[in-house]
Amino acid sequence: MVGEAPLKELFEEIVTEKAVITEMKVDSAKSIFGNKSKMPEDRNVIIIRTDKGSREAHAVPKGMDYDMKANTWKIGDKISALRSVRNQNSWYRRFYEKYRTLPTVNMQVEATIGGRGFLLIKV
Repeated sequence: MVGEAPLKELFEEIVTEKAVITEMKVDSAKSIFGNKSKMPEDRNVIIIRTDKGSREAHAVPKGMDYDMKANTWKIGDKISALRSVRNQNSWYRRFYEKYRTLPTVNMQVEATIGGRGFLLIKV
């Protein structure tokens, strides 16, 4: 029989681990999601992986691009970028508020288990 305390921890404890971003790859939404893509073909998506096994896909903010060779973010259209990252629902806004920068390879972050059971970067 399972004790009450461990069972409570299983459902209520928030588990976080230190993780390092090991890879960031930009590709078109269509090439990543195929015909199930809900975004136009010209919208880029970034896949972010960590050493703990998390893998996330996020739309690249409008007006911005991630340079994989230089490991830096570039702003092409400042107004579009501002509107995209300052949106209250923006993942990048929450990421920036927590880490004070945008994600890059070799950056240390926290990983946590999300509502669907996947390991995600904590924002």
